[in-house]
Parts: sequence; C-alpha cells; structure tokens
Amino acid sequence: MDKSNSFFHQDEAIFREEYGQMKLHITNLSPRVTEAELKNLIGKYGTVLGIEITWSRQAGRVSGIAIVDMHVVEALAAARQLNGKAFRSRRLYITLMGEVVEQARQPSQIRV
Repeated sequence: MDKSNSFFHQDEAIFREEYGQMKLHITNLSPRVTEAELKNLIGKYGTVLGIEITWSRQAGRVSGIAIVDMHVVEALAAARQLNGKAFRSRRLYITLMGEVVEQARQPSQIRV
C-alpha cells in the first residue's frame, strides 16, 4: 500500500471501520498460481483479509479464478492497478463483487 498518498495517513482503525470490506473477483489466473503468490501481489495495495482460489474438480487443478477479501478503498486501488496487467504470463481480469460489507456501528459512532 502506498503510504505516501495522503488518504492513507489516516489512523488504520478508523479507516477500516469507516469503509468496510469488499470482494475482488479475479479471473484468468495461471493454474499453477499459489495463495502465497496471489497474497503477495494483491497485498501491495492493502491488507488481504482472505483468499479463496477455486479448483476445477474435473481437471483437478486451479480453475483460474480467485476471490479476495479486502477493505473497500484498498480493493478499489488493487483492482484499478492490476486489472489487465500481466501476472505469470497471463492478463488478469478483476471485477468488484456485490455490495460492500458494512461495519456495524453504534449510533454514537455515526458521523454526519
């Protein structure tokens, strides 16, 4: 994550509470990609909260699809920077999945 960007100078706890989480849908991965490689690549843009690499039962190998959980703003940065880029000789295609998972807040924490 680029900490030189003034947006990321906020306290991380406030940042994470304010913006919630989002899933990235990544396709066209190499069938030989590992979770560690993917976490290293995506982790450059923020905290990776979870990775699920899907398997093809018929082929018995990685299907080329992964779901990555990140904080919203970090997920947007990763998608913007990595969509269409080559990784392990393949062009990545990244889309944002579903709705943002909002963090639960007490009424006193809601800012107007």
